[in-house]
Amino acid sequence: MTGFAAACQLRQRAAENGFFVECVCLSASIIDGMLRIGLILKHQLDIGSRDIPLELIIQREGERGLSERQIYLRAAEEGVIPQFLLERLQEAYDQRNRVIHQYIISRITTSELLDAGITYERLISDVSKYVEILESEQIRQGAGMTVTGPRPTIGYICEIARGKHGSEVLADILISRPKGDATQS
Repeated sequence: MTGFAAACQLRQRAAENGFFVECVCLSASIIDGMLRIGLILKHQLDIGSRDIPLELIIQREGERGLSERQIYLRAAEEGVIPQFLLERLQEAYDQRNRVIHQYIISRITTSELLDAGITYERLISDVSKYVEILESEQIRQGAGMTVTGPRPTIGYICEIARGKHGSEVLADILISRPKGDATQS
């Protein structure tokens, strides 16, 4: 969760500052993380436990982990997302690859980078809705790791992201808290 929270912080900063390439890359990572959570929730519902498949949350040094495309396919195969959303994710990922690998050598424009960022913004919202359905189902069934209670505050999410940044000074620079947040100093 620290990595997910840190990626969300960095993506927000990238979007606010017009860093389109960074925004696209982080959005793709966030969707990958959301789908991994969705796969865990679905697994827990299917087997009626709180078991977490470690290959979905840990990639050890030297291990070949699951790629984003593999996660997309698995999420569709296991019913976390519908086929039409898989197709949209694959198209966006192709665009992400153009953004990263072909900006200099292709006719892709900065305007298209912005469009890719907007596409990913919508995809994050769409994927989130399907993950929320699984969370609601876990609550309804009383199975898995999802519980009811107060939603985490922005301040809490900022604090759990600190460790991922690797440096207290860097975390202080990167963590932007909204005005009026109770944890603001």
